[in-house]
Amino acid sequence: MRPQIFEISVSGILGIPVITDNVFYWNHPVGPTEDYYLVMNPAFWEWSAGAFLLKSIVDEYYHTFTGDPTHYPVDFSLTLVKPTSTHGYVINNVPFGVSTPPNYFTLPPPDQPYWEYGDDP
Repeated sequence: MRPQIFEISVSGILGIPVITDNVFYWNHPVGPTEDYYLVMNPAFWEWSAGAFLLKSIVDEYYHTFTGDPTHYPVDFSLTLVKPTSTHGYVINNVPFGVSTPPNYFTLPPPDQPYWEYGDDP
């Protein structure tokens, strides 16, 4: 369930992304001819009371090269991280298996109450 997850963290290897709706975009800091994209499942991103497996919250994670529109998949892992003194539950994304200190990003706030009257389970 998503009600207690308010942040996603991404290993800081790529730096700070530009976030537009449910898409994270990085211009690779090392190879300026590479761009990276992390596309979150819109139903998860926009607050959903449904249950999601970790494998279903990312629609696509890929990189492209300048002049080549091909989407090259990025290997990554997702982990649900338990709360700490500074963060609640967090979905941690680690691209390429490289774990550097993460950058944290707040998910959009809920646009409706978690339980709708009459829809309670």
